[in-house]
Formats: sequence, C-alpha cells, structure tokens
Amino acid sequence: LGKIFATTTIAPAFATCTAMIFTWIKNGAPDVSMSLNGSLAGLVAITAGCNNVDIPGAAIIGIVAGILVCVGVYFIENTLKIDDPVGAVAVHFCNGLWGTLAVGLFGVVEDGNTTKGLFYGGGFSQLGLQLLGMLCTAAFTAVTITITFLVIKAIFGLRVSEEEEIIGLDLEE
Repeated sequence: LGKIFATTTIAPAFATCTAMIFTWIKNGAPDVSMSLNGSLAGLVAITAGCNNVDIPGAAIIGIVAGILVCVGVYFIENTLKIDDPVGAVAVHFCNGLWGTLAVGLFGVVEDGNTTKGLFYGGGFSQLGLQLLGMLCTAAFTAVTITITFLVIKAIFGLRVSEEEEIIGLDLEE
C-alpha cells in the first residue's frame, strides 16, 4: 500500500511541475489551469501501473504525462479545432493511453504476477500485452459509442435547437 501511495503521489507531482515549466517556457508565464491538468494527467497516467512501477518509473511517467497533456491540449484545440474547454481529452484519453503503455515499459516484478517492463529487462512481452489491451479497449469503445450515439441521434437528436443555441444553454437549463 505504501508503494501505491508513493507512486500515486510522485507521478502527479512531477506532471504538475513539468506542465508548469512547459507552459512557462512556451508562453512566458506558468499556466495554473494547465498545471492542474498536469496533476490530473499524472494521476491518470500512473493509475494502470501504480502497484507495478517503482519510484523512478513513476517520476518518468509523470514527466511524460505533464508534457503530453500540454501538447495534447494545444493539438486538440489549435490543430483539430475541437472545443474541449477543460482539456478532458488530453488528460484522460492521451494519458490513459500513455499510462497503459507505461506499464509495459516500467513494470517491475515484486509479487510474481507482473512481467518486467521493457526498461527493466523484460523485453517486449508486457509492452505487447499492454498494447493489445489498449487496442481491444479502443475498438470496443469505438463500436459501443458509435451505436450509442446513433441511438441517441435517432431518438432525441444530438444538437439543441437553433433557438436554444442563440439564447444560450445556460438560460435554457
């Protein structure tokens, strides 16, 4: 339990500082909201391997998460032009993928149940399993959410009326 507490504290701490430094360098000043997203990104990234990585691995996972959340937010907003006002896609999707793969890179064997990660001499075995699991989850999610949205679109529609758009959703709610 102590190890889980440690890794789950270290990864978001490193991610927070990394996001702060990244935005400071990029924008000339630290960005508080991006730093907080860094904290969340670090938590998301360490979740898959919190009991299977060591302290240096947790720090590296956090550092990558801090950079990834910043790059992800900028890419989603500026390149894809998708409105994600709180950076949820970069926090959860990008760092969920990263955290899942990180187990295959930084996993250590302590309980006999986890194959060593690539950087700890385990080869590509665990990384391949993590990648397969990630791809299966992505495929399942894509199919399930497509069906769900098609049903919602057929029954209720996916957009509010033009009148509600003009008035504003806050007033309608």
